[in-house]
Amino acid sequence: VLERLGGSLDAYTTREYTSFQARTLDEHLDVALDVLADLVLHPLLREEDLELEREVVLEEISTVEDTPDDLVFDLHAQALWGEHPYGYSILGTRATVGALTAADLRRLHERAYRRPNLLVAVAGNIRHDAVVERVAELFAEAASGERAARPSLPEEAGGREVRIER
Repeated sequence: VLERLGGSLDAYTTREYTSFQARTLDEHLDVALDVLADLVLHPLLREEDLELEREVVLEEISTVEDTPDDLVFDLHAQALWGEHPYGYSILGTRATVGALTAADLRRLHERAYRRPNLLVAVAGNIRHDAVVERVAELFAEAASGERAARPSLPEEAGGREVRIER
C-alpha cells in the first residue's frame, strides 16, 4: 500500500528491540500509521509464511557464517555475554529456526507486543496533537499489562575463560 503512494515500509530486529518503519509524504501519514498498527497488532503469523521465512533466515545464517565481517559481531557477543541472551545470534541457530512454529511466534507476540513495550515516533511535517490522537485510536486495542522483562545482566561479565566454537 505505502509503495503505491511513493512511500516505503521496512523492519529490523536487534538484541534489544524490533523496529517497524514507514516513510511517506505527510499527506499519507494516516495510511502509514494504519499500516504500522495493523502489522504490529494483527500479524497473520501463518505456518506457510513461516516456512518461507525460515528458508530466508537459514540462508542468512549461512551468509553470516561465510562473511568474517559479519561473523565477528556474533563471536564477539558470544565471547562477551556467554549464555546470556545478549550472547545469542539475532538470527538464531539452524536448530532454533528449524524448531520454531507459528504458535511460538504467537506466544512471543502476545507477551512482547503490549502497550508498555510499544513506542511510536513520528518526525516531519506533522501536527503533534493529531498524531497523538490517531496513534491512541489505532493502538487502543493493544494488550496492556506488565512491561516485558529484560534479561538480567550477569553480575560479572569478565574473569572467565571464553571458548568460541564454530
